[in-house]
Amino acid sequence: MGIRTPLIFCIALALLPSPVKGEEGRAPVDTARTARGAKSPKLAAFMSLVLPGAGQAYAGGGRSARFFLFSEGALWSWNIGFRLLARARDNTFQGFAAAHAGVRPEGKGARYFDDVASYKSIYIRNSAARYLDGPNADLLPETPENSWEWDSEASMRRFQKLRSASTSARRDALLCVGGLVLNRFAGAIHAASLARSRSLSALLVPDLRGGWAFAVSGAF
Repeated sequence: MGIRTPLIFCIALALLPSPVKGEEGRAPVDTARTARGAKSPKLAAFMSLVLPGAGQAYAGGGRSARFFLFSEGALWSWNIGFRLLARARDNTFQGFAAAHAGVRPEGKGARYFDDVASYKSIYIRNSAARYLDGPNADLLPETPENSWEWDSEASMRRFQKLRSASTSARRDALLCVGGLVLNRFAGAIHAASLARSRSLSALLVPDLRGGWAFAVSGAF
C-alpha cells in the first residue's frame, strides 16, 4: 500500500478529539503528555489584541513579548509627541497670522485658515467666491472677527510653511495610530502561531499493518 496511506491515517487519528481505536482495539498513546502545558491560540491572540506582548508572554515567547511591548510603548510615545508638536505649531502659525494679517484665531477652524493661507485678504477671498459661484457664493461675513489682510507676500508664504509644518506633525501622529493598530494585529497573529506551535504533541497510533506510528497533533 506504500507509506502514504498509513501516514494519512495516522494524521487523521491524531486530529480526532477523542481516542480512536485501531483495528485491533488499541487506543493512541500520548507520548508527549502536553495537555497540562498546552496554550490556547485564541486566548493568546486576544491577549495580544488587548496588550501587545501579553499573548507572547502567555505562550512562552519572552523575547518576542518584549519586542511587541516595546513597539507599543514607542508608538504611543511618538503619537503623543507628534500631537503635542502639532499643537505647538498650531499656536505658532496662529500667532504669526495674528501679528502679520490681523487674524483673530479664537474659534476658527481649518477651513478658515485654508482661506487665510490662500488669499491675501478676506475681500479678495469673497471677490473670488462671487466670481466663481455667482449668487450662490459662500461668503464670509466681513466683520472684524473674520477679517484679515496680509502685510506682505513674504509673510503669507511664511504662514503657509508654518501651517504645513503643523499639518505634517498631525499626519505623523495619525501614522503612529496606524502603527499601533498594525502592531496589535501582527502581535495577535504571532501570538496565536506561537501558542499553536507550543501545543503540538506526539502520539503513538496503530497503523494498518498492526504496528505503531508517530503522528503529530495540536489545537488548531
